Amino acid sequence: MPGDGTDASCVKIARFPIHPCVTHCLRTLSGTQAQIYTGWQKELTKYLPFNLASFLLVAAENTWFTQAVWYELHQGFVNCPDAPSTCASPPGWYPELGKPLGAPLGPRKQLAQYKWRRDFANATVIVDLNDPLASSIAFHDGADATLATDMY
Repeated sequence: MPGDGTDASCVKIARFPIHPCVTHCLRTLSGTQAQIYTGWQKELTKYLPFNLASFLLVAAENTWFTQAVWYELHQGFVNCPDAPSTCASPPGWYPELGKPLGAPLGPRKQLAQYKWRRDFANATVIVDLNDPLASSIAFHDGADATLATDMY
């Protein structure tokens, strides 16, 4: 029935990692909690390049990035390697967050109407709003230290 969380549009929206429909739709989706977390893990992994690259286009001192399905810790904010079926965080966490981004080399640059680029000392970020899955963070050779401490 449309509007009750079981219609196809709600299921589709519930799969996108940042839409507020997730909690409401979760109650009506079929499958075990572990199966739902597995689905969220796949979506969070799939959309991380777009989500993180979008943040990095505008990142500045004292700005922060989070990647989660909703607001609770088990919904993507923390890693749970000992029990991956109990939370939405992908097993292995996010390898991209363990690489050095380096300082920005300048502001973002528009490449096309809905495509942007920003260069950092150790990476190049591309965001394509027409094709979010084509967005990328390309780390330069040798970029293998910690991202969180070296941006500013």
